[in-house]
Amino acid sequence: MTFMIINRDNPPPSSSSFKWAFFLLTLLIILNYLDVMFAGDTRYMIFDLTPKQAAIPRQICAAVKYAIQPVIILLQLLIVAPSKRYKLPCITLAVINAAVFLPAAFGAKFAFYISPENHFHRGPIGYTIFVVLLIYVGLLYQFSLEYFHKNRTTQSLLLISLVTLAVVTAFGEATDTLSGHTVEVIIIGTLAYYLYLTSVHQHEMRTEVAEKKLLIAQQEMTILREQIQPHFIYNSLNIIRSLIRKDSRAAVESIDNFSDYLQAHFRTLRHDALIDFTQELDHVKAFLSLAEADKKRKTQIIYELEETDFKVPPLCLEPIVENAILHGTNDQDGIITIASCKENGCFVIEVRDNGTGESSLAEGAKKRVGIGVENTRRRLKLLCGGTLEMQKSEQEGGTRVRILIPETDKEETK
Repeated sequence: MTFMIINRDNPPPSSSSFKWAFFLLTLLIILNYLDVMFAGDTRYMIFDLTPKQAAIPRQICAAVKYAIQPVIILLQLLIVAPSKRYKLPCITLAVINAAVFLPAAFGAKFAFYISPENHFHRGPIGYTIFVVLLIYVGLLYQFSLEYFHKNRTTQSLLLISLVTLAVVTAFGEATDTLSGHTVEVIIIGTLAYYLYLTSVHQHEMRTEVAEKKLLIAQQEMTILREQIQPHFIYNSLNIIRSLIRKDSRAAVESIDNFSDYLQAHFRTLRHDALIDFTQELDHVKAFLSLAEADKKRKTQIIYELEETDFKVPPLCLEPIVENAILHGTNDQDGIITIASCKENGCFVIEVRDNGTGESSLAEGAKKRVGIGVENTRRRLKLLCGGTLEMQKSEQEGGTRVRILIPETDKEETK
């Protein structure tokens, strides 16, 4: 019962079956103690009885003991039995065994009997107990391997050891070469099997939790990608549309740039793996080439790149630069600085603009830009444990966005 108390927060399957098994184990220990005492072992003798007086209670104890031994293993077997069609024959075997041995408590001699001299004598069908126990142990081994089909080698070795111990004990008891140890083997086997079930169950639960977390993360990444792709396309098409009316040559060039831009992004967004920072920078430059095609925006881009040899989530920088252009430089000349460095064990990407942080964008466009930035923050956390900080500069004006990516993630993705 101690093991069940320890595992009460994460019990193995069908713990109620083990509660009954441990109850029957306790009863079996008591009956075995009484059996040994009535057999004349002076170490356990509580009161004096003649051999004839001890024979009757000894026969009753032994009959009940033989009847419940297979039931203890049956309770474990029912946990892992594949279907009901296996359970009924297993239960039938225990019933037959009980029908063979319980009549001995009333004097029947076909299974066994205790003579008036207090000597044990096995009857013609007294080997039924060993046959049933061996069948149960064999089925328990087979069903356990099928039930926990992903079990580890050490757990398989435990099962093999239990089966071997049971076979040797049954053979020893049947041939009287190694008698008196069946109860001990059943106790050890039940406790070991409970630990086996607990170990496998906890391993599978950890695996299931990990798989669920991975599935949730993948589903969330899919949702984020579905949100972010239309956002990029919408803004780029707006730029191209405005150029078609004013400068057809520039519009054709922008369409080519847009085609390259889409190919790069769709290829990247098929996977959640991190990419080189330089590759992400190429995506940013592709977007800037589209933005610069709009002549009313005169934006100066300054690069201050101290570190470039690290990895980032795809599309983690482009939405930030896009936000800076739309919010920080709309209808005015602007300066955007893109910087990178290493700081306190993190790779830092910084995007600064000199705008007011306000724009004349329609509410729908503002909302789409906000989605892009928020998605970036969530994708950074999901893919590499990164963070995104955004703040307005009170002295210099404009907005500063900092992306921090732990350096360890670079090493893991190499």
